[in-house]
Amino acid sequence: MFSELVRQVSGYQYAIDFYREDGSALAQVPVTPDWEPALEWTQFEGMRQGRLPPVTAAACGSIEPVWHPGIGQPCISAVRAVARTGDSAISREIPRSYFQGLARQAAKQLVEKEVLEQGEVFRYAVSAYPVPGRSAPESAVAADFSVEEVLEPLPLEEALLESFFCGAVPAGGAAADGDMPVFVSEPVLDELTLLARQAGDCETGGVLVGTLRRDSSVPEIFVEIRAQIAATHAESTSTKLTFTAETWAAVRAAIALRKRGELMLGWWHYHPDFCRLKNCPVERRRTCMLSSTFFSVEDLHLQRTCFPRAYQIALLISDSSAEGLTSSMYGWRQGMVVERGMYVVERKSTVLVVDSQQVNYDKQ
Repeated sequence: MFSELVRQVSGYQYAIDFYREDGSALAQVPVTPDWEPALEWTQFEGMRQGRLPPVTAAACGSIEPVWHPGIGQPCISAVRAVARTGDSAISREIPRSYFQGLARQAAKQLVEKEVLEQGEVFRYAVSAYPVPGRSAPESAVAADFSVEEVLEPLPLEEALLESFFCGAVPAGGAAADGDMPVFVSEPVLDELTLLARQAGDCETGGVLVGTLRRDSSVPEIFVEIRAQIAATHAESTSTKLTFTAETWAAVRAAIALRKRGELMLGWWHYHPDFCRLKNCPVERRRTCMLSSTFFSVEDLHLQRTCFPRAYQIALLISDSSAEGLTSSMYGWRQGMVVERGMYVVERKSTVLVVDSQQVNYDKQ
């Protein structure tokens, strides 16, 4: 769903160096990171701060290694993502944990080649080596065609951020300074909880819709989730939820029927009690890993494929024998999907936006 051309150049070949626990070298595996999420997140950070224009164009920029302060080149401690829009640019450091998924994939290959033993603990470092001819952004675009970007404005509605905090309660996961604020109405959460209870031992979910807002006085961009659209025609089992082409068609039709100019700002899904499904003994359920809240590999793939914009989030309803139904939120941070916090707008508190002016009132 996010098919715009992303022009990105690292100018470096990256590799993961594997070591045993005693420090002895195991292998070096070349990797090709997907830099699009890092550049997308960096670009959006510039929009939030008012340093880059808020546009829908795909992220354009470069990736530069940050050399390890103690070891030096070629070992890196992070990378620096530089996002550009027109003549403006912004940079952010992306930690080495960005390579964690690639390290797991490479380790799996080493196990298959019997270089690593199954379950063996290892350490890894990341190295970067210059590649001639890949230092200029233009080299990422083939010479036999040209691309002209159309900078359409991001659909933002002006609103006062402070008024949304009134009557909002922090919830949903670990909050971090600097995360984009996300506001979810209490009726939406109640609806998701009801749908989760009705789903029983099968996963279910849907698309979260609402408004992308901006408070120019701060400045800040934030999300208001106003409703959910159930994922009809989705393929559902006890461990997997798959959105089909019919699902997306139904969601677009529902948004059109609502006639509120809403955006698809994320998705939600329900994880049943896997510990109960796997018949874990009752006495072990409080410590069983299956009863913990988690974002699966399939969840990450759907987020990356269908909700890759830095402002798009995922809301997870989890069931466990120990805690019952709980809600948590995930979103993009430094180009990675992580657990994050949200704000629940209580039912009695409503924010009105009329001609860019807002008032709070209590519903009687």
